[in-house]
This record gives sequence, structure tokens and C-alpha cells, in this order.
Amino acid sequence: MIVNIDSNIGLICYCAKDNMLCISKIKFKQWLLFWLFSFSIIAQSVKASEWQLLGSIGVASNHIDKGVALLDDQATPEMNTLLQHESGLFASLWIQQVDIAGLVVAPQSEEWQFAISTGYHWQFRSPWSVSLDHSWYRYSSVETKPYINYDYQQWNAGLHYREWFSLAYGQTDELWGFAIEQRYFSLSTRHAFSNRLLGEWEFGSVSNEWLGETIDYYFSRLNIGYAFKTWNLELQHHYSSSDADELYRSERVGNHFAIKVGYHF
Repeated sequence: MIVNIDSNIGLICYCAKDNMLCISKIKFKQWLLFWLFSFSIIAQSVKASEWQLLGSIGVASNHIDKGVALLDDQATPEMNTLLQHESGLFASLWIQQVDIAGLVVAPQSEEWQFAISTGYHWQFRSPWSVSLDHSWYRYSSVETKPYINYDYQQWNAGLHYREWFSLAYGQTDELWGFAIEQRYFSLSTRHAFSNRLLGEWEFGSVSNEWLGETIDYYFSRLNIGYAFKTWNLELQHHYSSSDADELYRSERVGNHFAIKVGYHF
């Protein structure tokens, strides 16, 4: 089963201060409890052997999402886990450091990003499949700076041909808590040069609506990864068109390279 949780996970496997903090915690807990309850109902009717747990722990020299660097070229630890059932149900957790405030002003300070996703993957009686998932992005600054809330939610959908071709769509109405309405489309392909050497290329377009303005830009990503027995090494090149600097600092867009090393299980 192929589940494209996030293109940057790897080839291998964001008033009153107190009120804002309280509301954020309540929404997060309600969302989390809803999905935990749903999973518990389904899990009671399936066997433990029908579940599979995958994941990786590693370090990356930067984190780039749809052509935008979420750090100023500095290393970040990261961890991701994927729990999937043979029926198509899956859930994932992705943890890493980012600097969201630094997207629009001088570099600030790093904080932790927690991305929790749940979804379903439909495999047809053919090489084609479809996936749908809902993600909640949670940021640690809401605990230390309750007047800042970067948290947001996003829906994603994908059409896949085996493990070699994917067409993806995603949308959110509150990107990083800034009321930015974002929609994106992307096309990605993968190629196995050998049993251990893999390549992936992605091209996409992003449309952002903010304060009555529409800002569109294009992005691309090229990954080359080599898998050892339990480790993997990955080289990445990311590019975003010049229109992206209308929304972000010029240092965070354009051409960026990243190196990732991870232990996978």
C-alpha cells in the first residue's frame, strides 16, 4: 500500500491570551479524541497481525515544504511513524523543528511541529489507487506563547499508479493560523535505479489567497536516496518560482538543497 503522507518525509519509508490557549487545547483534544475513538472501534474488529508499524528517526539539514524553507538552512531532528492496516486505514505522526515566524521577518527561534494525520487508502482491482487524509499541524509555541497560534488543519487527496506515479491535491483555510487559504496540486514520479538507489521528482503549483490578494507560484523537488540495510541517505533539491517572495522572505524561497540521514524501521 502506498500512502503519501508528506513529500519531504523521505523516499523510504500555528483577543485574550488565556482564551486563545484554552480554545486551541480544546480543539486539539476534541479532534484527537474523535480519531482515537474511531480507530478503537475499527481496531476491535480486526486482528493485530493485520496492522503494520513503520517509521524513521533522523537528521535533516533543512526542511522545505512546497518550495518554501521552514528553517534558515540549519539542521533539525525529525521523526515519523506510520500505522497502517491492510484494509487501507492509516494514521501517522511526524515531529520536527521549524521557524514559522522567520518566514516573514528575521529569523526567530525554532519550535516543534507535530503533524498528525489519519486517512484511508482505496486499492482498486488494478494498479490504480486513491487516498484521502486529514492532517492537524500543532506547534509548541502555543504552550510558551499563548498569544501566538500557528495551528492549522489540512485535507489531502491523491491518485496513485502503483508506487511510481502520484497526483496530489491539498487545501487549508488557515495556513499557519494566518487565515491564508491555500490550494495546491502536484505531480510526482519515482524511479528505481537499483534495489537500493531511488529517485523522485515532483512539480506542483500553489495558490494562496490572503488579505484579498491571490499569490500563485510553482515549485519542484528532486530527491535521490540510497537505502542501506537500516539506514538511508537522501539528497534533495527544491525550487520555488519568484512569485513566492511576495508572501515569504526571499531567503526562504528559490533554490534550496537539503541532506537527510535516517534510521528506518
